[in-house]
Amino acid sequence: MYFFLLEAILDQYKEQPVVMAEQQSLCAAFVDHPEQFSSGQPLTFRVDPLILQRDYIGVTNVHGGILCSQSFLALLSDANADFFAFPALLRDQGGNQALSSSYHFTVIRRYDGAIDWKRSESWVDAESERGGHYMTKLVLTEEYERRNIPLFRLEHTLLTVVHEHLRTKLEQAKLAGLAFAPLHAVYSPHQGVRILELENLLRRRPNNAKRWSELGALLVSLFRFQEALVALDRALAIDSNIGRAWYLRGLALSRLGRQQEALEAYQKATVLNESGAWIRQSELLRRLGRMEEAFSLNEHYRGSVWEKGRPFWCERGEIFLALGQEKEALAAFEQAILLPGAGKDVAFYGKGTALFRLGRYEEALEAYRAGLESSSLDIDAQKRRLWHGKATALRALGRFEEAVVAEHQLRELEQEREFRMHVKPL
Repeated sequence: MYFFLLEAILDQYKEQPVVMAEQQSLCAAFVDHPEQFSSGQPLTFRVDPLILQRDYIGVTNVHGGILCSQSFLALLSDANADFFAFPALLRDQGGNQALSSSYHFTVIRRYDGAIDWKRSESWVDAESERGGHYMTKLVLTEEYERRNIPLFRLEHTLLTVVHEHLRTKLEQAKLAGLAFAPLHAVYSPHQGVRILELENLLRRRPNNAKRWSELGALLVSLFRFQEALVALDRALAIDSNIGRAWYLRGLALSRLGRQQEALEAYQKATVLNESGAWIRQSELLRRLGRMEEAFSLNEHYRGSVWEKGRPFWCERGEIFLALGQEKEALAAFEQAILLPGAGKDVAFYGKGTALFRLGRYEEALEAYRAGLESSSLDIDAQKRRLWHGKATALRALGRFEEAVVAEHQLRELEQEREFRMHVKPL
């Protein structure tokens, strides 16, 4: 069995120490073609002195670059692992003081053809803002599984996998700065580190509902929705009053197309006052065509703290649009625009749509333009809608040449999304 080998995160709530290669381009070339170089003068790096407590150190400005201690490299040599090690000199961040010459800039040998693309799993994310095609479980070919190579880099990526035998030796040596993750966490390997920790904890104490819920949350973020449901159901079987677990269960069920079950989960999360659950419930009610129920739910939160936030007013505007009440929708979206914070592009799109339906095309065009100026993502569903709205408004105003330009922008965004949906993951 193989695992990802990662640099451990010191503290997820703090910025990680910076390690900078002075010869950045040369180090990058070493990573890409290590066999073309031989050991010569030490490569120089500027580091935070605290980092010297670790045996496995990522280089901030060299993608895939790793500094390894002699202890780590000795274990690799004992295991007959295939790697390249180049002398390194570590200086303080000002470059004035030499701190250590006992590290090596290390490149693990890359092996092509190790990924079994047919057995690996992926998720086509058609619902999110960006969309995309993501690998959710990496499977090695049977040939590579049989070869038991101690350590190697994967093709098409700088990820490194380590055999369980070598992993055990590394753990027994108590080296610092290393972390391991399962191959089904390929979408976000560092989240897989926590998954392994939780699985170990739950084997010892399987009745901890909060840990089952946390495991479910991580699996949802990795697009492992079926496995997430198993973990969340375990949590709720122990304690049915965990609002977060019901919310995540609704999210997983919705992504699996089980909308009625998802709605029931969101309803339970809402009853338990889970933050944001009622918004999800309202959105799903709209998707199911149950507008009166969505409006009633929105009315329930009038006068609450939610009324001070943009999501409340945007959802209210969407409900009014669905009910054909454009003037009320316009008022809701205008209120959303007045509020501080990110997400104004959604409100501007809603405002533009309400104005367009009211025949106020020039004002609709201005709303779409304002939305495009406030949009924070280069490629997302909201930006596509804004370009579509702008093109439609321009055509309604008889400004056909400008409409063609807007439609060209829209096509480019749609083509980029289509590419992401079908490109091979990794």
